[in-house]
Amino acid sequence: MKNHVKCTFHLLVSKRKHDGSVPIYTRITCSGKSVLISTGMSIKQQEWNSKLRMGKGNTPRIITINESLQSIEVQILKIANRIIEEGNDLTTERIKYEIKNKEIAESMKTINGCFKEYLHYIQKLIGIQYTKASYQKYNITMLRIMQFIRMHYKVHDISIDQVNDKFLMDFEMFLRVTIGNSSRTIQKCFQRLKTVLNFAHKRGGIKQMPNISYMIKVEPKRVEYLTQEEIDRIESKEIHNERLCTIRDIFIFSCYSGLSYRELANLHENHLQIINNQTWVNMIRQKTKKSYRVPLLSKCEDIIKKYSTHKHREKKHLLLPVPSNQKFNAYLKELNAICEILQPLTCHLARRTFSCTILLRNKVPIQIVSELLGHSSTTITIKSYMGVIPELMISEFDKIKAIYNKE
Repeated sequence: MKNHVKCTFHLLVSKRKHDGSVPIYTRITCSGKSVLISTGMSIKQQEWNSKLRMGKGNTPRIITINESLQSIEVQILKIANRIIEEGNDLTTERIKYEIKNKEIAESMKTINGCFKEYLHYIQKLIGIQYTKASYQKYNITMLRIMQFIRMHYKVHDISIDQVNDKFLMDFEMFLRVTIGNSSRTIQKCFQRLKTVLNFAHKRGGIKQMPNISYMIKVEPKRVEYLTQEEIDRIESKEIHNERLCTIRDIFIFSCYSGLSYRELANLHENHLQIINNQTWVNMIRQKTKKSYRVPLLSKCEDIIKKYSTHKHREKKHLLLPVPSNQKFNAYLKELNAICEILQPLTCHLARRTFSCTILLRNKVPIQIVSELLGHSSTTITIKSYMGVIPELMISEFDKIKAIYNKE
């Protein structure tokens, strides 16, 4: 085996650290080709024996470094031997790939290691499969868990083996009492933890998923939305401020289309499509990466025409002059006060108004509602609007009673 693969250790002086120590790299040579891989250790240059390629001296630190280097060499030779036994071509790149995979798997044996690997994974896919918001949510979850571990276990990290129902129960108590989180926030935190553990399991970092069954019970929250009377009140309100008129138009557009803030801000000329003389929005929803198609009502078409000569349209070909999220929310608060609407006006409220007042209350089937909202499944739609569906059932059942009571 040693005739095929040679493993030597070198100092990489060009990467000298601020404290004067130099990182130790291993050079793996195979079939005339070589590759350098970091050992993760460093040493002062005067403590290094360049002939023997190891630390010199008998201090506990030097002895530990030398033993670690010997262990690394043994591991590399084992990996090379396994590659040959599996019938694969023995190359330096293949050895490097196997070493990196082993390092990743080793790092994911702890909670902090699992989260770091997952964050590193989704960071590369921001803008492709994930958003910055998703990255931030997982990062906050990691920080909360590590804060809990330091407080509860008095250590900086724990192994995945220690994640069980008791861990989740104690973590829930920490989030409720110390942080003040709601049941829904805690549920989301648990979901992200399980997603990260599942990722580590699929990547080989965890041989077996932790045996956890503890769940957070969350009562369905009341679905808030505007009535048709409230929508009409906002539409008909006489407003002399041009900025607030624009915000009102964008909000009403969302009420009658169901587009979220991000879709409103990105709505481009290219997203419009004419099918059977009906104008449709056809785009990819950023949150789900799913094709999103919704027909536009005449009110929405009128708003688009109104801003056809706006600078946003001329310069960026965007259909609506949507300000930043922060400004949009601030302006909606002003609109709230002017129109005397009790519920805080938000883009999400407009989207729920589209679902409940425009669609569900006009007897649009839940499957169609799910498609028009761009949900990944009807299950999500039903869960999201569980609070309003019973109201609709009562309303429809009253009609049935009226028919049969006549008999």
